[in-house]
Amino acid sequence: MERAATLRLTLVRSAGDEAAFSPNYQRELKQFYHLVRADHTRISAIAFTMPGLSDDTGFTGEFVVPLSQEIGPVLARAALAWRNAQAGRVVRLTLGTLDFDVGTASALEALVTRAQALLVSQETTVPPK
Repeated sequence: MERAATLRLTLVRSAGDEAAFSPNYQRELKQFYHLVRADHTRISAIAFTMPGLSDDTGFTGEFVVPLSQEIGPVLARAALAWRNAQAGRVVRLTLGTLDFDVGTASALEALVTRAQALLVSQETTVPPK
């Protein structure tokens, strides 16, 4: 696995969800984002803007989380609460070039912990001379 200092978390819509840029769906994505941020976890949202409308922006459902921080359980709980609100939704973690569809909070937390451990081991490994 390539070294990844961040993980990408993607909240994948279901066929039954409203349009990605509808006010209700955007409210759900922003609620997820603000819950995670309230737990003091650094997270960046991938956003879109509408040409010609400076105030009309929204979230795409993709978020980037630095692994070099303590990541509490709120990230996993908020992501799985979002997923469970509508049948067919998927929470996907991308670490380097690997994608994982996550079904439980404990599985998401375990993947984050393993990715952080791998990052630490790569940072402390001295390359051979």
